[in-house]
Amino acid sequence: MNDEILLVQIITKRLKTTGLQLLRRLSKTMVVDSQMPSDITEWIKESTNQILPLMPEDLSDYNVLVEIQSRYIKNPSIVHLSAEQDIRIVLHHLQMARDCVLAAIRANSRDIPPQNWANAAHLGLKCALEDLASVKFIENHKGKEDGITSRTAMLNIYGKVCMRTKSMVKMNRPEDLLALAGCVRAVLELYVDLNLFRIEAIPNGAEKYFSFQKVEKWRVANNLVNMRNQLDSSAPREATHLDAYLNDPANSQTNIEALRSKLWGIDKNGKAVIPKNWPNMDLKQRVNEVGDKELSEIYIESYYYCNWMVHSMYTNLLNNLENVCLFAWHLFELGTKMFLMATQLINETIEVIPEEDVELIIEKVKKKKLKYMFGELVKAGRNQSNSG
Repeated sequence: MNDEILLVQIITKRLKTTGLQLLRRLSKTMVVDSQMPSDITEWIKESTNQILPLMPEDLSDYNVLVEIQSRYIKNPSIVHLSAEQDIRIVLHHLQMARDCVLAAIRANSRDIPPQNWANAAHLGLKCALEDLASVKFIENHKGKEDGITSRTAMLNIYGKVCMRTKSMVKMNRPEDLLALAGCVRAVLELYVDLNLFRIEAIPNGAEKYFSFQKVEKWRVANNLVNMRNQLDSSAPREATHLDAYLNDPANSQTNIEALRSKLWGIDKNGKAVIPKNWPNMDLKQRVNEVGDKELSEIYIESYYYCNWMVHSMYTNLLNNLENVCLFAWHLFELGTKMFLMATQLINETIEVIPEEDVELIIEKVKKKKLKYMFGELVKAGRNQSNSG
């Protein structure tokens, strides 16, 4: 609350002093003093920089302010013919911004409809994808693979994170909640695996990551063929592509077991371990292996709730629209956070754009969400005043 009050004080001071002083100087002076152009330019730049990040487009004449700001930045050394009108327009919007801040201070965040919380979080995810697309961040990772290495594995994992995120951004209806939970659950596991590679936690990690595909493919194909044979063992059946795959000498059980034994070891019965995933650890074990407090908190905030949505169990959450929207808000926030953290991590490994550019994009996403929520607080505060 102190920050909002300080902001009101700053805006009020500028509204009552500098801007009005400039108007008086313009009206009294026949010959413009040499300091006038820079004073006007500086005041307009500072004022619009105060308003534009704060005021939602639907609460101000946004494009007019952008045009005024641009004009003075391009030509700071002259007094524009429209200077007096421009100052009055900016003064008007400063007053409007002050009124909005006061309304927002009066508001309670609980007065904002849950659907709008979800919309704000969804906006953040959408902006993150759009802003990274604008610098071709994801596209420029193509062709950076360098064989069976940790670098290539991380690129592959990040690619999956991006695919899941692109799916999540389309899931902004209440009926999409279950699918959204499944995507966030998947992104969590992928982000954990990125961190395992970051700290080189798994011996022979890259070889295990790429070999697991072959091991798992064989296991699934073998199970499917066995199930098919069990369903109807009395009648001969036609060979399928699965039979062809399993009958290939390169895919023999002996070769697969040798690969499992080499990478994942031997169990207590003397047989090659059948890994459940490439590091052969459940997700909680992987999170503990990374040993990062923030990642552990993300796991706690998402894993069990998402499993609740994904697996077959009773929940009455879906019977209440407000609860659905609040949960969607939570999931979008987590999804955006993991996507941006994964983006930072992969850029530290393979610097496609300068690190500071990634930080600027993340800051831009935060500001867009803040602006949206500020607009919602303003509406809530005004409604409160009207009802009072």
